[in-house]
Amino acid sequence: MNRHAIEPQGAHRRCPDVTFLRVLLVHGRADEGAQLMKVLVAAGVNVTWTRVLRESLAFAQGDGCFNCLLLDVTAYAAAQAGIVQKFASVNRDLPMLVLTDDTTLEGRMALLDAGADDCLLKPVQMLELLTRLRTLLNRPEQ
Repeated sequence: MNRHAIEPQGAHRRCPDVTFLRVLLVHGRADEGAQLMKVLVAAGVNVTWTRVLRESLAFAQGDGCFNCLLLDVTAYAAAQAGIVQKFASVNRDLPMLVLTDDTTLEGRMALLDAGADDCLLKPVQMLELLTRLRTLLNRPEQ
């Protein structure tokens, strides 16, 4: 299996309730993005998928029509933290879960320091992704 692929096994078993989610999915790879969107929609998530960063930033800056940002930064190599920082700067109130292929602790810490609320190492187990999305949105307001 492709190291960066989304792992669909078990995605529909014991799935957490995520039907209230309105997720902005930012994913630059058509094959993985389509696979991820398919599984999210099957779980009941309302998803808007965009592959263009400029368009994604405009959506993220919007009027609260999304309650979570799911950002895949694997296509951006060394610029991953910078991409996260751009999204955090346009809407700090929008919870952000970042998907990354960076296996280093320092790299994942840089994503969190740049503004990600959580990050998940690829390949992604869908049940874990859905649970993290739900948990991220159930956190009490600070």
